[in-house]
Amino acid sequence: MHSIFSYLTSATRNIILILLTLVFSSSTFADEALYPLTVNDDLGNTLIIDAPPTKISSKMLFTDELLIELVETERLSSLTQLSSDPTFSNIADTLPSGVSLLDMNVEQVIANQPDLVFAANWTDAGKVKQLRDAGISVYLIQTPFTLQDIQQKILTVGQIVGASSKARALVDRMNNKLRDNLIVPEKRVTAIDYNSWGASSTKNSTWHSVLTEAKVTNLVAEFEADQYGQAKMSKELVVQLNPQMMFIPGWIYGDAEAAEKFENQVRNDPAFSYVEAVKRNKVVAVPERLRGTYSHYIVDTILYINHAAYGSAHNDK
Repeated sequence: MHSIFSYLTSATRNIILILLTLVFSSSTFADEALYPLTVNDDLGNTLIIDAPPTKISSKMLFTDELLIELVETERLSSLTQLSSDPTFSNIADTLPSGVSLLDMNVEQVIANQPDLVFAANWTDAGKVKQLRDAGISVYLIQTPFTLQDIQQKILTVGQIVGASSKARALVDRMNNKLRDNLIVPEKRVTAIDYNSWGASSTKNSTWHSVLTEAKVTNLVAEFEADQYGQAKMSKELVVQLNPQMMFIPGWIYGDAEAAEKFENQVRNDPAFSYVEAVKRNKVVAVPERLRGTYSHYIVDTILYINHAAYGSAHNDK
């Protein structure tokens, strides 16, 4: 049996092969026509990117987790050391082999010769200047507070690296995962997050957005906050608020057992014995890789909180 292709004339077959070659050779950089690309980073610095970057260096966990979804491994110049630590990273088990793990050591980064560096807005300004003086484009990213902000940053990074279609598909996957797995309650539970230094997250935090998306009411949303979006919480105030759930850290710096000790302290503190969350066994430790992320893995955090609040395994009366 002959294929349809065998009945085509030689000239027609050659034209089809040429067209297919053009399609597949250009698919790596689907946005190439957009270059040179002029963009402003989150601190207002203007960058002109002449062509799709081929050696990209990530200096923050957000872009570590994002870039392995958007670009081929050979285009990654380096990721952070933190990306390999399962306490903090959602990609520790799926890191591509052969990619250097470098923190913001200027000499090492320059020696690696990236054509684009993604870094956090709080990165040392002197180090950023050194990289820019070396002719390296540095795009600074500010921590987003909302799911919509996170998705917009994903789309922006996708555009910059020439992967807009992959970025859009990733955002669609986020939305679909939430739509298919989020439990919508008849009545929302009330909650606070409570950390070891006696503070909770207000509306000026990514954590508040996590609770909102998870259909949980943040009791301290409107409290006066410090520069980090945190409000001081005395034990008396926790008792007065009487949250139905308390979210506590799953990791505390300096001691591998500190988080477990803190959880036992909260559960067994006589001052909290009449707090609804403690009475109903609704004190939930949140893994740090979920608590601290603001990449597309924020969806996993939202679902973790939502299912802790409303999942059948957690709804014993």
